[in-house]
Amino acid sequence: MTDDMNGLDDLSQLWTSENSPATSPATNNFENRFKVARLKMIVLVAIESMIAVAAFATGVYKITQGSLILGGSILIFSLVSLGIAFWSRSGAWSVLTGSVKDELIASIKQTRAQYRWAWGGIWISAFALIFLAILIYSRELNPVHNAADSHQFFLGFSIALVFIAINLIITSFLLEKSRRRLFKLRLLHKQLNESDR
Repeated sequence: MTDDMNGLDDLSQLWTSENSPATSPATNNFENRFKVARLKMIVLVAIESMIAVAAFATGVYKITQGSLILGGSILIFSLVSLGIAFWSRSGAWSVLTGSVKDELIASIKQTRAQYRWAWGGIWISAFALIFLAILIYSRELNPVHNAADSHQFFLGFSIALVFIAINLIITSFLLEKSRRRLFKLRLLHKQLNESDR
């Protein structure tokens, strides 16, 4: 939170001081934060894509093994997750140009992407709960299970629920954080436009 506010202060200093040099400390700090945020976004997209591809392959495998409901739900879940991952980052791949106004717009796009990514995390959690319900349903279609299978299923189900709960807590925090940051960035953008008139 403090880093975000410092980043916004650096950004606001760039245009409130008309005579500031192009390579001021505020400029360097903002550019560094922007590059780190962009790198994080690229790494997250790569990880999410690898997980989605692995899930897709698992879904195809399950379908070839005759588990149509389970395999189909895995396929749908992986495609929806991948779609949300790319949708949330759409328009956020800007490159800094050195213009204060362009840097502000790029920062707004990045923050909007973080905001959408947090919403995406909440949606994926909802889809994960639906997927777990489908998993229970497909298990009920084949009620012959030994005690070890039941124990493993219960353990896996419990871990999945804990993971979903943690994901909801983290994404809810990120949603509120990015919402506040986006509000402040848009306010700064409005002030910049008004000062240009």
